[in-house]
Amino acid sequence: MTRVGDLEVKTHRRVIALFRDRLGYEYLGDWRDRDDNRNIETGLLELFLVGLGHSPVLVARAMRAFERSGALGGGRNLHETNRETYRLLRYGARVRPGIEENS
Repeated sequence: MTRVGDLEVKTHRRVIALFRDRLGYEYLGDWRDRDDNRNIETGLLELFLVGLGHSPVLVARAMRAFERSGALGGGRNLHETNRETYRLLRYGARVRPGIEENS
């Protein structure tokens, strides 16, 4: 007899193998019990953006926009917050290096 959740664990392992072995992602492990566990690792996101060649000023401003997008309150519900965070991850943040420069 199988325990409840065994099929889910097997599915998770298959999905991890797909992303790691076929799509070339790096598996960082099970961070479920890690301190400051978050859905999106902002430190890794910053390194990724700098690695793409974005200036540190733009990366810092984009990260501030990203952190604001995940804040609840001010009349925003969880759905709106998640939608804004997805939009930033998918399409990027419109930030400018200076006031007179283009985003």
